[in-house]
Order: sequence, then C-alpha cells, then structure tokens
Amino acid sequence: MTTKTRPAEMLTHPAVIASLGLLILNDHLLKEQFHNALTGKLSDFAGLLFFPVFVASAVEVGTWLTGRPAPERARLLLVAGSLTAVGFIGIQTFEPMTDLYRSVAGLLTGRPTMVVADPTDLLAVPACFVGWWLYAGLTVSGDQRHGLTGQTDKRQTSVEDLEAGCVG
Repeated sequence: MTTKTRPAEMLTHPAVIASLGLLILNDHLLKEQFHNALTGKLSDFAGLLFFPVFVASAVEVGTWLTGRPAPERARLLLVAGSLTAVGFIGIQTFEPMTDLYRSVAGLLTGRPTMVVADPTDLLAVPACFVGWWLYAGLTVSGDQRHGLTGQTDKRQTSVEDLEAGCVG
C-alpha cells in the first residue's frame, strides 16, 4: 500500500511544531527574562530540529510547484540535516563563518544579530537529524527497522488482501 504524501506535511508533526513554539517562546521571552546557558541551549536544540525540516519542506514545495518529482523524503531530510550540521558547526567554530552569519542574519531581519560562538553548543548538533529520525521511524515498519524484510508473516493481512478476497 503506497501512501501519497503532501508537500511540507512534515511541518505538521507535533515535535516540529513544538520545536518551533519553543524556539519562538525562548527567543522572545525566556532569553530576555533569564538569559542563561539553558536558554541558549534551548534555542540551539529547537532551531536545529526545526531548520532541516523547514528546508526539506521548502524543497518539496518547490519541486511540487515546478512539477518536478520530489526527492525521497528520508534522503532529503538527511541531506538537509547534514548541511545544517555543517553550517552550525562552522558558525560555532570558525570566526569568518560566524561573521558571515551575523551579516546575513542582520540583512534578513533588519537588525543586528548577536551570535556567541560557543563550542559547547555543538552538543545540540544531533538535533539536526531528529526530523530524519522521526520520518524514518514513522514510515518504516518494525520488520524493516529490525532487518527482517523479505520475511513474510502469514498472520499479517493487508487491507488490499482483505478487499481482494485473498485471505486464507
């Protein structure tokens, strides 16, 4: 059974919505009130979860609008997560990339952007791959995750089998 996916539907996953909500709450309220290491890390984790899913969704919408076939979603999320991780690592560890990010973010937002290069922020890098993990975990059967593909379980009956009368 093949399920048709809609472009950018992964943005509606509760974890993705929660990460965006946390990012907005943290950046516009909690950081102003508490401004400590925890609020900085919250932004890193939330942003690194959300951003690759956003990028992958933008690519899906772009391919849909142009009538081109969309890349495989799991691969798209893996590439978006990898590029986000490389960019984030560069911003946190390489001063010219930090300066470039400050400049671009300032142009996009119309206000100065504060970036504190902090190598401990690299603890958040695995969050870049949460979107990929969520997608893979939600769309791969338990048998495929455990390497049991190719084995048939006669106790499982698909809807197509029931509709076609092929059970028995």
